[in-house]
Amino acid sequence: MPPLPEVQVTPIAPPDAAEEVGARSSAPAPVSSQMTELVSLRLLAKLWGESVPIPLIISKTKLDWKHVKGMVEYIELGNGWVLKFSTVSDREYVWFNRPWFVKGLNLVLSLWVPFFDPYSASIKSVDQWVRISHLPWEFWDEQTLTNLLTPFGGGDPC
Repeated sequence: MPPLPEVQVTPIAPPDAAEEVGARSSAPAPVSSQMTELVSLRLLAKLWGESVPIPLIISKTKLDWKHVKGMVEYIELGNGWVLKFSTVSDREYVWFNRPWFVKGLNLVLSLWVPFFDPYSASIKSVDQWVRISHLPWEFWDEQTLTNLLTPFGGGDPC
């Protein structure tokens, strides 16, 4: 599994180089604890398809996410939700065990991004399972499975 992205602030130029060109010598402000919390404890979520009442989504995800130890807060944004987790491990469990479904609809998750606007954001990819029934064992190698998945957008064959 790929590691979760980290928030880093890198100065554009070292302070002494900034002084040489007459720019301000103060370094950028460090990332606030609030931004760190947003990135580490939240996921963005939206159902792919028809509208489903939030109580049904909550009950289904609580059932599916039975390994989540802490609370999950569902914050309605008008065009999707923010899922706020109590712990990083709970968030990682939900993120790394995708895809999740509610009433047969894909619950699309994405990592928190600063200044997220639910009304202008678009879904660029959806996690899906592809079942290949009765595939002979001779074809169960990474290259063949990758070739079979290419028309579906590729992905991890295993």
